[in-house]
Amino acid sequence: MKIGFHLWDPGLWSTEKNSAGGALWIRNLWTYLSDLGHEIIWLGQHPEGIAHPADALPYIECDVIYLYWRWRMHESYKERNEAFFAQAHLMGQAIRTGIPMVIGDGDHKMTLDDITYIQKKTKAVLVAPELAPRKGFERLMYPNPYLMINPLVNRMPFFGQDDIVYIGNNYERWDQWLEYIVIPSNSGMKVKCYGNWLESHPDRQSPQRVRKVAPKITFLGRLDQAAITDAYFVADFTVHLAKQSYCKTGFVTMRWAEAASAGTFGFIPAEFKHVPLELQGAVVSSGKDLVATRKAMNEDRWFQVVLAQQKWVAENMKVELWLDMLEEAIRRT
Repeated sequence: MKIGFHLWDPGLWSTEKNSAGGALWIRNLWTYLSDLGHEIIWLGQHPEGIAHPADALPYIECDVIYLYWRWRMHESYKERNEAFFAQAHLMGQAIRTGIPMVIGDGDHKMTLDDITYIQKKTKAVLVAPELAPRKGFERLMYPNPYLMINPLVNRMPFFGQDDIVYIGNNYERWDQWLEYIVIPSNSGMKVKCYGNWLESHPDRQSPQRVRKVAPKITFLGRLDQAAITDAYFVADFTVHLAKQSYCKTGFVTMRWAEAASAGTFGFIPAEFKHVPLELQGAVVSSGKDLVATRKAMNEDRWFQVVLAQQKWVAENMKVELWLDMLEEAIRRT
């Protein structure tokens, strides 16, 4: 197949540190598809911005197109809004020429109007990494680039470098972070946080406030995507924080795969819905519950939960599922 990809994530070409997740998963997906003989056609942004309009790109050669949904933002986000308009143009061209599309809502940003329009105008397959997908969506987890190229990692727990390592930026997770990260740190657990927590921005809490509520946390700034597994490896635990909208549908991020690959126990806040039965041993109801669970944890219990998480990731975040979905989109056209 000739598979077109339109994505907006600058991590595809940038070497800048980005603790929000980066784009390693898509690069490894492309490697997997290419190794099977499929041709990848790039329809997205370039380092210098969008150098060519979508109608000048070779979309017409594609057997199927995957679009990572870009939503419109405040006018100050010029590059991201350019990606939004390029996406709309590309969708219009695909609709007119009948090219099958898979549209992934990888950030849970598609509105009801977006969904209604797409379902009315196209036969596109809508996908999201949700345990309980919204109406009109198919379940498709992020493709795991870690267990795809490395065996499951087992290592001795409780070797004392860090109790908790949290990797992620301060986007719509403040309350959960206060509960499940700050409370354990103030209860004596050694905690490190990577991300933009101490970067000033009008859309999030000030560095002064962050330091005031979390005086015992070590903040290490943004982390290069390639270093994430190593950062998890020196921790016994992490916490899979999630935006409120993520919790409702069980929206699983790449952090699940990264932690599982490193052999790190990932606590899951109780407000995160639809947790699989085999992962219920990782669920905690509060920061105090997390601390108590940690104190009661023995080596056998730690291994039992980590192995369950590794098995779930290996079975549910397979790259093969992406090829199946692309082929399904073609069949539906």
